Amino acid sequence: SSSFFIMKRCIYIFRMAVFEAVLAGGILVGNISGSYLFYATNYVWVFTISTGLCGLGLLYTIFFIPESVQNPETQGKIRGFFDISNLGDMVKTTFKRREYFIRSIILLNLLILTIHIFIMNGDGSIMFLYLREKFDWTLTKFTLFNSATSVVWIIGTMGGTYILHKLCNIKEAALILVGLISTTAGSLLQGFGKADWYLYTAGGVRCLGGVISPMSRSLISKLIPDDEIGKIFSMIMASEFLIGLGASPLYTAIYNGTINSDPAFFNYLSAGLFAVNMILTVTIIILQQINPIRYSELNSEDQES
Repeated sequence: SSSFFIMKRCIYIFRMAVFEAVLAGGILVGNISGSYLFYATNYVWVFTISTGLCGLGLLYTIFFIPESVQNPETQGKIRGFFDISNLGDMVKTTFKRREYFIRSIILLNLLILTIHIFIMNGDGSIMFLYLREKFDWTLTKFTLFNSATSVVWIIGTMGGTYILHKLCNIKEAALILVGLISTTAGSLLQGFGKADWYLYTAGGVRCLGGVISPMSRSLISKLIPDDEIGKIFSMIMASEFLIGLGASPLYTAIYNGTINSDPAFFNYLSAGLFAVNMILTVTIIILQQINPIRYSELNSEDQES
């Protein structure tokens, strides 16, 4: 049963990395086709097609993904979705007291992932405006740049997960820190950039940023029972969504306020927030060192796998 548990965890970590890579792949396809579709049609058709694809994803989720949790008190997925007790259970599970600083590590990971998605949403919302203003880029040129960085992101995510975590046995928290150093350096390069090659170099430097999310989720999954993973991950997704809503307006306001003085200022904001995440990650590493016995058991499981 122990070997089965270890194998299950390894498969889960790999799936998280694949999910991150597939997400980047979807962005890649969208970037490549988006500008050409816009020039061939108009905004209405672009958003109509986007809405249709979202609808297909929703239908696939409803009809082809089985329900993992069977709740006898509810009937059907719709009723369960609006059950307020699920929200309370989700919050209670996330914040309940645990030994070995596990609750603190879970909450720190939640904060790291929330800040991370905030940066990604905010940065992405004004990147084209920044490149058009400072470097006179066209939409087609921006599309090619986004496509190139997406490919690098996919390679970095898969390679970082398999080579650094699986083969080199680098722990999750340490790998999260590596990913944050990668993204911080990329944001600074992007801000200091004076020519196109700076931007492509920044995209390459940020290649390991894709390991942050799967490694954070992997670390959480090792610390809690299987029946609590879904609840805590739901809490993470809710936090990412709610905080992410404010990213675009805030970054846009900052960009509009600094466009005449320094349009690259938002890159320094991103680098600063990534640095905050680095501090949170170092805190996780320190908490793990305070109770080395518990975490050495988790690491030995990885080595056996």
